[in-house]
Amino acid sequence: MKKVLTSLLALAAMACTAVAAVAAPVVETARTFVVAAAEKAHDALFAYMVKSGAVLGMAEFNSRQKTSLASTPKVKAQPCDHGKISVQVATTPAVAAWAQNDTWGTGIRIPKGSRILRSGRLSHGIFGASTTMHVGIRNADTLAVVDVDGLAASLDVAAAGVKELDGGSLFAAGVAYTTVEDVEIYATLLAANPTDNAQAELEIHYLAATP
Repeated sequence: MKKVLTSLLALAAMACTAVAAVAAPVVETARTFVVAAAEKAHDALFAYMVKSGAVLGMAEFNSRQKTSLASTPKVKAQPCDHGKISVQVATTPAVAAWAQNDTWGTGIRIPKGSRILRSGRLSHGIFGASTTMHVGIRNADTLAVVDVDGLAASLDVAAAGVKELDGGSLFAAGVAYTTVEDVEIYATLLAANPTDNAQAELEIHYLAATP
């Protein structure tokens, strides 16, 4: 009797395995079909809601510029919001006995009301171990500092390279900076005594206040 029961149990196990093997593809096919159908139904419903304006919890916000153009009376777009991008380049002197905390006046003058873009670059040679550079702005006439690291802070200029000018405090809000006075771009060498005659070049991009 024990042998008979053992045989019956073995046959039952084999039967279950066979049924599972046959059923698995069917179940997976059914699941795939249901998921695909649900996704199509969701997409169709969402498309209808968008078309009918019934999408819930989603709003559109107009830019400051679009809001101004739609106001009454209409406010024309500011010159610093459109137009040709001005590019100015400044190169360090061929001979310079650099020292820590020296500044570099670039002569790049940007008019009041211009938008300094976050696409500027600094290319530089080897300034030596630990040397860093701030890039900021100061009053173009009095040279009074506006922001010492407004365009870029503590750029690593120890080894030669190219840096983006987009991490300064004036860009902290995530947008470009519009000048409130005529400014000059300048740089400061920090943290170590730089290598004499090391070279650098700044490339500044901005939308001028007057197109």
